[in-house]
Amino acid sequence: MRSRIVSRESLNRLGKKVNLGDHIKYRASKNSNHSSLYGNVFEALIGAIYLDKGFVTTKKIVYEFIFKKHIDLKIVEQTNTDYKSQLLIQCQKQQKKLSYRELNKAKIEGDFYFTMGLFINDEIITQATAKSKRKAEQKASKEVLEDWVNA
Repeated sequence: MRSRIVSRESLNRLGKKVNLGDHIKYRASKNSNHSSLYGNVFEALIGAIYLDKGFVTTKKIVYEFIFKKHIDLKIVEQTNTDYKSQLLIQCQKQQKKLSYRELNKAKIEGDFYFTMGLFINDEIITQATAKSKRKAEQKASKEVLEDWVNA
């Protein structure tokens, strides 16, 4: 549950919900990726409160002004985006070896894209491409899990 709440996507959403964009000044460039900007600023804000006010006050602020107002635990509980962990558990249950390997790395319009292969028992099952290795691995894992569910 904790990992779902503090995932990069979740922190980005929280940063937007508390209107951090109104307080952020940055210079965008075509070579920089600001997809995690809101989440990074949100984390920095919580860290600054912690350094200034300590743990007890920070916990109270996060609970009262963030958790109670902006996080629906029922939705968080039903949301699962860690497909790699789910797939690993399924493979372990079936005594299969799960691994990922970088198949390609390409620079397109200033951004790197990684193609990761998903292997089960050293046999390639699928591949996926994304701006990070982790995201490509998640995409490939999601595809395999969906195939297994629909099989």
